[in-house]
Amino acid sequence: MSDKNKEALCFRRLFGNESEDGFISLTPFENKKYFTSGLSLVELIVAVALFLIILSISLTSLFTLTTANQRSQSNRKTADNLTFALEDMVRTVRVGGFYHCGATSTLAADLAATDPLNLLYIGHPRDCGASVWGVPWDAGSYLALESFGGDAKTLTDQIIYRLNSSSGKGVIEKSTNGGVSFFPLSTSDIDVKKMNYLVYGSDYSDGIASRVLVSIQATLDPGKKTQTDFNIQTTIMQRSPDF
Repeated sequence: MSDKNKEALCFRRLFGNESEDGFISLTPFENKKYFTSGLSLVELIVAVALFLIILSISLTSLFTLTTANQRSQSNRKTADNLTFALEDMVRTVRVGGFYHCGATSTLAADLAATDPLNLLYIGHPRDCGASVWGVPWDAGSYLALESFGGDAKTLTDQIIYRLNSSSGKGVIEKSTNGGVSFFPLSTSDIDVKKMNYLVYGSDYSDGIASRVLVSIQATLDPGKKTQTDFNIQTTIMQRSPDF
């Protein structure tokens, strides 16, 4: 085979057959078998639209799951925080005595009373909660009591639970020195709206175990998308009656 025929054969293998005049056509458009079929503009637009729809659905689902997870974590954090505050009250109130429920007066007025026979005297037992226990007092805004082994005549060892406002939010506070100083039991991301006490059988001469009902209404993350409202209530029975 001559060199010319060899060259022609190579060109035919690479680019196709010879033309009628014996020359090899080098025009790429005439050799269609070396071109793959592609997407038209309409097909491309449809494919992109479908991709965007699927992506939007996936992102929405992911956002929903993320929000639900954040709300679940917030709810658990709130429950743990309020549970800690309630458990502290339950442990203290159960073994304490001489419950003084603040209802008709303020804590400041009760702390100013120095006569042990005065009903406002913070060491004097006082019930509250007419709607539940049938006694002539409204629900109390704070609770004072004598700790286990304490002296009811000494006000500096009285334990006091109250709801106070800090930075525009309600905070559960506790005092172990008769109201001289308080420290918080709830965190700043919880806004405690209400905290009421209902007390029955606080008189140390009645020979019955006292009962204390604590009701708390709180909001977690106020003003945010994860805002959650809570209502918690518990009843505490005195371990031994006052004598």
